[in-house]
Amino acid sequence: MFEGFPLLRHDRPSLLFAGVLACFFLLVCLAGTGRTDVHRVELKKHVMQDAELTFDAEEQEKALSRAVLKEAEQILAGTLPRGRKKVIQKFLRRKVDDFVLSYSEQQYMEEKNTGVLSLEVNVNTQSVKDELKKWGTYFTAAREWDYRLDVRGTLDREEELSLADLESMSGLRRDRKAPGPVFVLLPPREEGDHWEALLRRNGEETLYMAQSLDKLWLKTWSDFFSLREVRLRVERMMRLSASGWSTSTGIRHFDSLLGEWSTELDRAVIQSIHFEPEGLGGTWTVYTLTPAELRSRLKSYISSRSLDFRLEEVNATKSLSD
Repeated sequence: MFEGFPLLRHDRPSLLFAGVLACFFLLVCLAGTGRTDVHRVELKKHVMQDAELTFDAEEQEKALSRAVLKEAEQILAGTLPRGRKKVIQKFLRRKVDDFVLSYSEQQYMEEKNTGVLSLEVNVNTQSVKDELKKWGTYFTAAREWDYRLDVRGTLDREEELSLADLESMSGLRRDRKAPGPVFVLLPPREEGDHWEALLRRNGEETLYMAQSLDKLWLKTWSDFFSLREVRLRVERMMRLSASGWSTSTGIRHFDSLLGEWSTELDRAVIQSIHFEPEGLGGTWTVYTLTPAELRSRLKSYISSRSLDFRLEEVNATKSLSD
């Protein structure tokens, strides 16, 4: 796991062991870091003259969901249409308690009849990203994916509208000529029956059942988007090597910084830390939807700090480096 130690030219095992031990503890510390973001949001409403200013639980939840949507927009690679953002917010709002770690609240009158609920919300980045991946939203933010819909039965107006929202949330677009995947939907024949679906792809067919259309959709497509070959349609697995730090503080900061690049990076997993003549170095496995943007961000950060980096696709001969 650890590479050579050219700075340690002594033959004393204790000194070498100390270097290995220091790297090990640094790796453990880096692996345990998580990330959150703080978003400030406001909710305003008209207040009757001399009435007490209060915001109910539903209004508070709406404000919190705005903060979660801000986090989602920051994570997603691509510009979302306004209509799709509203749909995404609606679905994320259902689990807002899972995404919000904490918040501080302030209520005040902005004008004579305008009350303001101001919140600073601490949002769990990884939880939001995981949810967007389950729905497929993370992978389809830049461009919708085509699929073929085959409804074996009848949907009423509300069910048609619900299906349209589900498609918008996942970023899936109906196309009768799409070769696949094919989503065969079987609505309940009688009250109390299950919803059923068949997902056909690459000659394989999988059956799903659920009590509601929403649950059926999420169960089906979360399986689909969890497949490695599906994710690799847009995601690239790359190896990042960087060196030139004089202390562990620098490499710690850089590892933390990678976690903040939520648009350019899905995730970065540190693999090794090593000593080199020019200083400390590290190697990360990184997953990105935008390799060119990641390279540009790295170049901008590292070039002004006398550091070196190399970015290459795993199992590829061509590297993206300076």
